[in-house]
Amino acid sequence: MEVTLDIQQDQLDRLDELQQERKASREQLVREALAAYLPPSKKKHLLEYFGVLKGRVEDGMAFQDRIRREWDRAE
Repeated sequence: MEVTLDIQQDQLDRLDELQQERKASREQLVREALAAYLPPSKKKHLLEYFGVLKGRVEDGMAFQDRIRREWDRAE
């Protein structure tokens, strides 16, 4: 997606300096800055854990029942 931004001249000068130092495009540097600044997407965060329990023998209800029985014994 293409976006047009108004950037202050001093920021643009600093961006150009960094561009020469890192031999990277302005676009790449802006993307990296945004990625460092913005919090990760909740959706992405959830997808990191999708399938983590795959292959477990115990289903969710059985796990819940087992944990609750452990709580009852602890009292």
